[in-house]
Amino acid sequence: MAKDIIDFSSDDDVYLEMLEELAKNIDINEAKKEGIIQGREEGISEGSKKEKNDIARNMIKDNVPIDVISRYTSLSIEEIQNIK
Repeated sequence: MAKDIIDFSSDDDVYLEMLEELAKNIDINEAKKEGIIQGREEGISEGSKKEKNDIARNMIKDNVPIDVISRYTSLSIEEIQNIK
């Protein structure tokens, strides 16, 4: 694409304009990639939290002591008490 820009334009203003547009598109694509990565990380984190809560809920139903639930799920005692 850069070769096309150089071949296409002998006018410096047009050349600079095309380079600016190319740079803008690269910035937008990078921002999209970062957004996708961030969204995936948040989704994984939320899924992990939900799974821990589900496990804790099942352990509560089986009358497992809260301190044991906390140790196995890494949830705080307060978080476990809020599940009840």
